Amino acid sequence: MGNTSLPGRLNKTRMNPTASCRIKRAISMKTATRELIDLFAQTEDRKQMEVLFREIFTPSEIDTLTLRWQLLKDLYEGKTQRKIAAEHKISLCKITRGSKLLKAKGSYLKKVLDDLYGNGNNN
Repeated sequence: MGNTSLPGRLNKTRMNPTASCRIKRAISMKTATRELIDLFAQTEDRKQMEVLFREIFTPSEIDTLTLRWQLLKDLYEGKTQRKIAAEHKISLCKITRGSKLLKAKGSYLKKVLDDLYGNGNNN
């Protein structure tokens, strides 16, 4: 009788195969993300970086990244979210994330923009 309860207990502790696959995929994606970051950090030549972008990203993905960068620069310059939304014909939701990032204490993105464009703006 004691032996019959043991398999039941073991079955309860086994991981669902679907959950196991999701965990493995998440770990794999984190590893792939780290590898991409390392790859971008190692690529110092501008032309090589352009080739890498064209080979990894679709034109649409590059447009999305470019738009995000432009929104951040517009916010940094002090443009209002409504003006940015109107200029780029996008919703305010797309802009809000960037605004929060630039306002966050210790924002690396803000530091990068300060370094690129000087910190003599109103932010």
